[in-house]
This record gives sequence, structure tokens and C-alpha cells, in this order.
Amino acid sequence: MFDKILKKELPDSNDYPVIPPDMNYIYFQNCKKFKFKPKSNKLSYNNLWWLAESSFLVYNHPGFAKLSYRYAGLNQFKFFNGTGTECMIAKNKKLVIVTFRGTELKSLSAIHELWTDLNAKPTDFKLGGKVHNGFLKALYEIWEGENGLFEYLKAIYKENKKRPIWITGHSLGGALAALCFTLFNKAHSLVMFGAPRVGDKDFVNLTKDRLIWRVENRYDPIVSLPPNLPKIKFEFKDMGDLVYINNDMEFVKERPNLTPLEQAKIAKKVIKYHRKERENLSSTIELTDHIKTSILEWKDYLTKLKSDTTININDHMPIYYATLLWNKLVK
Repeated sequence: MFDKILKKELPDSNDYPVIPPDMNYIYFQNCKKFKFKPKSNKLSYNNLWWLAESSFLVYNHPGFAKLSYRYAGLNQFKFFNGTGTECMIAKNKKLVIVTFRGTELKSLSAIHELWTDLNAKPTDFKLGGKVHNGFLKALYEIWEGENGLFEYLKAIYKENKKRPIWITGHSLGGALAALCFTLFNKAHSLVMFGAPRVGDKDFVNLTKDRLIWRVENRYDPIVSLPPNLPKIKFEFKDMGDLVYINNDMEFVKERPNLTPLEQAKIAKKVIKYHRKERENLSSTIELTDHIKTSILEWKDYLTKLKSDTTININDHMPIYYATLLWNKLVK
């Protein structure tokens, strides 16, 4: 029997720890009622919800994630990790889901990942255009080599060419998913949640005829980074078709436009906060203390940021994407 199908309340960040990982959340709950559609070429909210769940789950320990994927019927599992980059692949005979993890603020790798987020200098992409240097370096931590992700993807595609490969991720994970999708042209679709921009117009055009959806939750600040400021050679562009969640929790195809000045304001505030004293941290104890302090400072800073602007970091957290898409299904 299925669990009773109900909408979920959006978690209150004052009472619930919305920063992942979250091992109290039940991932893929009622997934047998809302089945994934592997070969769909159209916008499917079933698929968006599954991939939002996967993009939330990937923040957890791989052992925990493996069990959750198995519950969802994805009984084969592979894990790739680098200094700050993690990717989980779950599959069965009909479907492959490749999920990249975003910045994990609760772990020791957070310092490295925040540096990846900020290292926005454009660099040449081998297929054309320019991309975010930090994102590209992060992907290449696990991409190349005989045992790298690229060879693994080629192998599973060769194993069954008719089995669709979906690539997804939240935040930094969405950016890495976009690079992976562009480099691996056999993938079926790409879905990004709250992801920053990755590359310029020439890079975006490399995948303009492929299936890409970009899901953004109203006041999520990360989707406006890096800012598109041509005068200082910041010409990052959005990828794919937009699915925007507005103030009324409706899913629409357009978002309110931000002016370059507003984008610069967001970028300045987020970057200023992230620039911690990472260069002076040498020992594991110092890093651990720094992470604990940073979480508290992060919450205080974002509370102030929310009062000063319409920016709300809660809207960026993966639990909100998963919950809002669930409510869209049961509605």
C-alpha cells in the first residue's frame, strides 16, 4: 500500500536544520506512485521531483545514499570523489541518474568548495567558449583517467545505448552537472537546481539543441552568480529552459529580471562573506573550529542579507526544491 499522499509543509529554518546533509528526511517517499519517465523529452514534474530528491540525497554519506537509491529501485551504485567534488551514479536496467553534490557547508571540504565557487575567472573550454575556471577544475578532479567518470559513463552507455542517462545537481553540483553534460554528448537530459552560471554564450550554444531544464526558486541568490557584466568581461549566460518558482509557489517559464547593478550587489555581498581566513588555516582542528564558527556566522549574515534585500538563502537549500516539487505533484 502507498503512504497517504499529502502535501508537505515547507520547513521552518528556525526549527529545522535546512542546511544539508539531512538523514532524517525520507528520500523518494511514494516514488512508486510518481514514477520516473526515463525517455521523456518534455517537461515532467515527476522527473524534476526525482532529480530534486537525488540532488538533496547526494549531500549524505554514500552508504546512506546507496540504501535510499535502492529503495527507489536504483539498485546499482557508483561513487566518485575528489578533494571537494563528489558524484553519485545510481542505475537500473531502464535508467541512469548521475548526481553531483553542491557545496557542503558542514564538512571539512567546505573551504575548498567555497574557493571553487569564487574562482570565477573565465577559462577556455576545449569544445568552445569560456567557462568558470573553478567549476572546470572541480569536475576534472574526477573526470579524467582510466578510472575516471568519463570512462565510466562511456562504459555504461556502451552497456545499454537505449537506457537514458540523466545528469543533475544542486548549486555547485548543478554547475558540475552542466559541464559533464556538455562533455558527454550521449547523455539524455540535464536538470539543474539553484545552480550558478557556468559559461559564456559560445559555451551555452554547445548544448542549445539538447534537453536542459534550469529550476530556480524565487529569491535564491546563487542563480545570479557569476553576474553577467560584459564591461568587466563577466559574460556568463543561463543554460536551458527555465522552470521558475514564484512567490505564489507557481511554476512559470520566466523570472523577474535583475539589472546588472542588482547582480553586482548580490555578487559583492556573497563573495565578501565567503572570503574567510582560509589561507591562515593549517591544522584539522583549526579547520573544524572554523567550519563550526562559519555555520553560525553564515546564518547571521544571511538573516541580515534577507532584511536588506529580497535575497533569501533558504530558497537555495535543496530541501525547499524537493518539497516544492513534491507539492506540485500532489496538487
